[in-house]
Amino acid sequence: MKALRIIYIVLLYAMQAFIISAILVLFNVHDVFIQDLNAVWLSAIIIGVTAIFIGAAYSILALIRSVKPAPHPFRDGLVFKLVMIPFFIINFYLCGLLLAGLLNPWLAWSVFGVIPLVIFLTYLVLLVTSSYSLGMMIRTLVVTKTNRKRYGWQIALHFIFVADVISAFVIRGWEHQEEVEEYWANRNKESKPKEE
Repeated sequence: MKALRIIYIVLLYAMQAFIISAILVLFNVHDVFIQDLNAVWLSAIIIGVTAIFIGAAYSILALIRSVKPAPHPFRDGLVFKLVMIPFFIINFYLCGLLLAGLLNPWLAWSVFGVIPLVIFLTYLVLLVTSSYSLGMMIRTLVVTKTNRKRYGWQIALHFIFVADVISAFVIRGWEHQEEVEEYWANRNKESKPKEE
């Protein structure tokens, strides 16, 4: 599962590299062959579509694996979210460039189709990064039937940009606190003298 996550991250960053290189070439070189530029865009699209399928597979596996308890599940989710922060920053910057380009009067009509599509695809990445944590929180709610209010809010926050990262930090803090309490409880049991 970690390998699938790494492949997903690499594909997303590779897609952005192709898009940025195409934009830089377009802005800096005037004698660009259209075929070469189209090949770069096509590569970015192919990598992006592949990333969507890998992300879907990862999300399905994450939800399936969240049925069984795993050590440090929220730590892995937090690391995944932190690694994706530069992707989202670059993505929002590219969306701004796209929006600026679409303000041309001849292209303005496409704003209503392109911008919602880009936002939807960005939201898919958010859902993929949240899938394992969401599965573990839902599992915790179903199995323990406690902390409904606490985890309910965190589940809702995982569907909102930026709030999902804050929620991941909060949940990781709870997980760490439980690990420390469990460690000290086990250590106190071991240190008690045995009664004969």
